Amino acid sequence: QDAAKWEVPALRWADLSDGDRGVSILTDYKHGFDATPSQLSLTLLKAPIWPDPGCDRGLQTFSYAIYPHAHGWQQAKTVQAARSFNLPIQACLDCSATSPTPGPTAASWLDLGDHSLVLAALKPSEDQADRYILRVYESTGTSSTLALGGTLPIDILSPVDLLERPYDITPPATVSPWQVVSFALAPRP
Repeated sequence: QDAAKWEVPALRWADLSDGDRGVSILTDYKHGFDATPSQLSLTLLKAPIWPDPGCDRGLQTFSYAIYPHAHGWQQAKTVQAARSFNLPIQACLDCSATSPTPGPTAASWLDLGDHSLVLAALKPSEDQADRYILRVYESTGTSSTLALGGTLPIDILSPVDLLERPYDITPPATVSPWQVVSFALAPRP
């Protein structure tokens, strides 16, 4: 029972690294991990009797991946790998088009400019039909610079709070370690 007390929750991933190399476990559903200096464990079933006596009983389905890497989890982009594992890209084909339009073979709709920045949301504004809200967070514990790019024709108007109220005139270029920031965006004319 004492050993079970040291399990900790971790959403999407956990890592064991020594600076030169490491291994991450990526998961889509199970979030209980424990670690020692030489072992990383993922709890698959717990079956507690309290507070829900039916918890973890019956057929269980989940996915996990083992992600070995060089260096630390920050350089290995474990956060992005875990996010891609949980939210895979799904292709949608428009079969109604009669003739395909030639275009680039690869492009990015939205580029945040720094790999440590993670897109948390891109959504229509709650109050203004011609505005969008971009929410990002810094994922590696380092200062980052937001440099919006990509093929979407949008511009940053101002930083906003969680209620989408502007709170500054000029958008900050630097995102602090672990900081969550939101911006109002507008389509380019």
